[in-house]
Amino acid sequence: MISEEQRKNAYGHKAKFIVITSGSEGKEKDIQNVGRQLEERLFNMKFKAYYLGVSSILHGLASDVANSYEDRDEHIRQIGELARIFTDSGQIFITSIFNLDDYEAKKLKLLNQPNEIIVVNIGQTPFNNFVPDANIENTEDAVEAVCDLLKRQEIILEYYI
Repeated sequence: MISEEQRKNAYGHKAKFIVITSGSEGKEKDIQNVGRQLEERLFNMKFKAYYLGVSSILHGLASDVANSYEDRDEHIRQIGELARIFTDSGQIFITSIFNLDDYEAKKLKLLNQPNEIIVVNIGQTPFNNFVPDANIENTEDAVEAVCDLLKRQEIILEYYI
């Protein structure tokens, strides 16, 4: 019964699903840290933001699903379904998925419809054809770059900053 516009006005931001990825070897922990730091930054700015990594899914909701690469499709589906719930509630939902491929990115976009998704790549791209919303060279600049992107796309409303 609560509209998207009502939530935006109450929260000071639009709902958004943010996926942070990288194809660079050894960046898995780095992109997790970026996701957590982004959540903290947005939370401290009084926005409704939540970070949930795929590892949390593996140890919680998906603990009954085997933890192998073949089950990755199911883990992607689960994080996509959770993203839709969070974005339906008007929140900024953040996750990090190492080595996200074209198919998985498209699947997450589809699962989160009608809500939107931002895909941020840090370092080497894992994509063949999919074009992320942002390509960032290193993790040190990532949180600031994502916040700037959210401002430019008017996800974060200026009058709340």
